[in-house]
Amino acid sequence: MRKSMVLGVALALGVTACGDSTGPTGDRLSRAEALHLTTMVMASSEGVGISTSLESSASVSKTAAAGPPTSFSHTHESTHPCPSGGQLAVTLAISGTFDDDTHSLQAELDGSHTHSSCAFPHNDLTLTVTGAPSIGFSASIGAVNGEPSQPFTFSLDGAFRWEASDGRSGTCPLELDAVTDFIAGERTVQGVVCGHALDERTTWTVG
Repeated sequence: MRKSMVLGVALALGVTACGDSTGPTGDRLSRAEALHLTTMVMASSEGVGISTSLESSASVSKTAAAGPPTSFSHTHESTHPCPSGGQLAVTLAISGTFDDDTHSLQAELDGSHTHSSCAFPHNDLTLTVTGAPSIGFSASIGAVNGEPSQPFTFSLDGAFRWEASDGRSGTCPLELDAVTDFIAGERTVQGVVCGHALDERTTWTVG
């Protein structure tokens, strides 16, 4: 299996935004602060997503042989240190089919990130994040000959509690839906970021 297939999963893990039906509580982050903090929160999970996806692909490659598509499933649990203290717990399950003849992949991914006193430096502040209770995610991917064969879809839901070293604190709920169409060269992201609405469309030239 080509590395580009599984990196699509990792890219999904790096998407950031937040929102919830109850809305944020406590002090309110500005839009810029909310986007920056959630970017750091999710970036702390990105490396884990890449390594786990590659581990899954290696496992599939060992068992897959020429012939009918091979079904696979892989689960992962681990704990990792955060940049300035605290830790991140990750659970991940990926399942799908892989066809060695066509180098095609169809996979569904579900998991969660739980931060525990996870500290991030930001300018002259330290921002500390703890799951409330966690951030869940799901994704669907498809590829043929190592290239995307369908839009990659991703959803994110959950919340985290945050504290800033300047005395502010609050809760940031998360909710996000994203669709990335690599064939059309378009990505849409819709949701709410700590009470701030997010509706973005990005395009690029394909070919």
